[in-house]
Amino acid sequence: MFQQECQVEPFAGEGAKGAVYGPPVTVRCRVQEAETYAHGRDGSADRAEVGATTTVYMPFTTDCPPRSRITLPTGEVGRAVEVHRHAVPVRLRHLKVAVQ
Repeated sequence: MFQQECQVEPFAGEGAKGAVYGPPVTVRCRVQEAETYAHGRDGSADRAEVGATTTVYMPFTTDCPPRSRITLPTGEVGRAVEVHRHAVPVRLRHLKVAVQ
């Protein structure tokens, strides 16, 4: 399932100069990129906004809290905005991270 690698720097909190991260760790993962579409406030399609989202699947035990810094296989650097642990069924346990 995890055929790619990314680098995770776990968010450790805020310091005097901004965000503080733990040491970088190379993690086996699977990266899935997609485009999202959002209609305008009035619901019209002519004002649709297109955005890119990246979902990274990692081993269940990976230390990756929200706001962690993630370097994708492409070299792009993003932040974990949502982190969900999936454990059902047990043999398919993984961490699902939305990166922006």
